[in-house]
Amino acid sequence: MFLSQVEQFDYLKALGQETASVVKEQFTEGSNLGVYEGDDTPSLKNDAEFLAGYMKAIDVTKTWLRAVLAAEVVGDAREDTEAIVKLILPDRELEESIYVYTDMPPIKEGEYCDMPEMLQTPIGEMDWFTYRMIVDVPVNPVKELYCYFADLIHQMHNIIIMPNHRDGDDNLLSEEILEEEGIIDVLGVHSFDAMWYSLRDDFFTDKFASVKEVGV
Repeated sequence: MFLSQVEQFDYLKALGQETASVVKEQFTEGSNLGVYEGDDTPSLKNDAEFLAGYMKAIDVTKTWLRAVLAAEVVGDAREDTEAIVKLILPDRELEESIYVYTDMPPIKEGEYCDMPEMLQTPIGEMDWFTYRMIVDVPVNPVKELYCYFADLIHQMHNIIIMPNHRDGDDNLLSEEILEEEGIIDVLGVHSFDAMWYSLRDDFFTDKFASVKEVGV
């Protein structure tokens, strides 16, 4: 028995809260730091424990994304369909996909069925349904994860503009600046400064959707 659209959304909301709490536990409520001042000397204990928590956060994010893709293909009236999402992470690409086919399994993307139009977003490639779920489900691990990445970027900027550092000289983050200021960035999120700095205000609101709809 298939769930209705309302029931599917309610399920994604409940699962979103459950999985987002795991991400929050690993990062915002955890004791290990993703960014800290270390005079170019990393804390091996902090970094190892932080990365272990990061892997747990990635696992639950994949769980929620698979549920989103499943909801999409179940609601698709076509017999042969597929749903794919490819997220950019600081150290890798996260890809999840679900295929529904009636005859031969696909050898490559789109071989036996039409691919949905993919949006190129600051956090990766996804179709409209996945984007709407990420934005519309109030609490979910994708939001939690990328807002945390944005927070790390803000933390680095805040360190740099302190009087004992550059005192207001706040440029785009770079490896050279971090080395000069003795800032340790465990995941390397500084490389995504330009893309992720304003995620809370832009991508996770309808501002991004409005831009896409007018074709800018």
